[in-house]
Order: sequence, then C-alpha cells, then structure tokens
Amino acid sequence: MKILAALDSSSQSTFVATEVARLAANTWADVTLLGIEPEAVNTDQRPFAKGDRKAEDHPLIKSLRENRNILQNYFGPDNSPYNHSVVTSELVEVENGFWEDLQVCRGSIKQLNTRLRTGNPAKAVLTEARNSQCDLIVLGNSISIFGGVLARSVKKILLEADTSVLMVAESKNPRRIVACLDHDNISQPSLELINQMVTLYDADLEIVGLTTQDTLANNVDSKMGEIIKYYAANKIKALVRFVEENRLATFAAQAAQDNLVAIWMGKKSLLSRIFHPRSVEKLLSGTESSLLILR
Repeated sequence: MKILAALDSSSQSTFVATEVARLAANTWADVTLLGIEPEAVNTDQRPFAKGDRKAEDHPLIKSLRENRNILQNYFGPDNSPYNHSVVTSELVEVENGFWEDLQVCRGSIKQLNTRLRTGNPAKAVLTEARNSQCDLIVLGNSISIFGGVLARSVKKILLEADTSVLMVAESKNPRRIVACLDHDNISQPSLELINQMVTLYDADLEIVGLTTQDTLANNVDSKMGEIIKYYAANKIKALVRFVEENRLATFAAQAAQDNLVAIWMGKKSLLSRIFHPRSVEKLLSGTESSLLILR
C-alpha cells in the first residue's frame, strides 16, 4: 500500500502525520509526506524559494521534518520499516556525460519520502498522487494554510482524485464506520480499506444498502451477501441498513456528525451521481468528523 499525506505548517498536520503512522503500522505502507506551499496570498506570508533549501527555520520545512520524526518515532528505533541500515557509494548520472559519486542509503523495508510542492494546493496534491501512484490520500478536514487555501481545495481533491481519499478530523474519534456502498459495483481494495478503518479505530461497521422504488430491500440484501461474507471471514460483524436513494445524501450528512462515513465513488458507482459536488460540500461544511471517499 502507498499512502500520500498532504501537510502544511499548521498544528493539525501533526495529527494527520500521527494518523498516517497508525495506518502505516497496520498496512506496512510506503509513505510520502507532501508539504504544500501555496502562492503568496498576503504580505505576512513568507513564500518558499530556492534560497530556502538550506533554511531549517522555514515554517514548512521545519514542520515537514518534525512530522517525519513523528512518523518514524511511532515505530520505535528498532522496529521501523523505514530505517536505513546500509550506506553504499553509487555513481549517479546527473546529466549526459556528467556523473556524481553519491552515498546512497539503502536497507529500509518500506519507503518514507518527504517532498514539497508549491502553487495551487489541490493541483499539487493531485499531481503528486498521480506521479507516486498512491493508493490513498490522507488530509485534514480543516487544514488551514494562510486563510484556508488548502481547506478550499479539499472538495476538489475529494471529487477529482483517481484514488481513495481519507479526510481525518482531530475533534472526534469515530466509533462506527458507516459504509455507503454500491452493491452492484465495489472494488476489492475498497473493501480492504474499510477493513483497515475498522481496525484502526476499533469501530463497529454499518453497511448501507441503496433502495429505490424499483429495487426492494430484499433484493439489495441478497446482492450484498458477498460483502457480508467477506467481512465475516475477517471476523468483522457488519450491520446492514437500507436507505432510499433520495434520502442518501441527507442520511450521510447526519451520520458523519458522529461517525466516519465511507462512500464508494468508483467509475462504475451509482453513488457518484447522488453525491454531486453540492452534496459533498454539504458533507464538508456540516461535520467535524472524518470522511472516506473510496475508488
């Protein structure tokens, strides 16, 4: 599994890094910590420039390194899959005909990368997600960079990312995972990610089946049988709730107030037409809880 964490220099990034560490411990994941430095929006902002490459006091650089230490320290000095145990010398071609003899650290079981991108936050996260081919993007639900630049980008990331997105909230620890699934189309990685959320939060699982005037609850229940069997095989007892299609967006917004709501919005998902941009915005503005968009 590959996890991409979107961070800034705010205090909430510390919480995001800690949640990523917990999830990485469960999944033994490769992790990329991405620092976001937006374009200057006010005169008080100190924008990142090339001259800051060696400036340890720059807020974003300092925050990124502190959050990297938080993740590494979560595993302890002897159990971290990100520790380097071997240093070798290797010739690296910097450009055509020009080589440099570098000391390269190897030996880690898993990769821990720390990167920084400038410019539009949503574009930075989506670009890094595509380049790194990550399986999950993790970000805070109220990350605020200089007036909330990243916060305004959260909706765009949730809607346009090609991969799953987990939005975590520091204010609450969800005791139930409410999974709104398309019973006809659901990916195996999405089922496994819900499994990881149940383990991460030691939470109960409630699966929501979608009904319409033409689809009875009994028919939906029979189609969801394989999903129930999957979780039963993983020793997870899942409760089942049926919700009418025209009430699903309202139900999800209410459920998100106290729980982590997971919504499957893959390319073939019927739920993607129900959770249009306005519905997602309602979820974001009406809750301080976590949200998981599955793909």
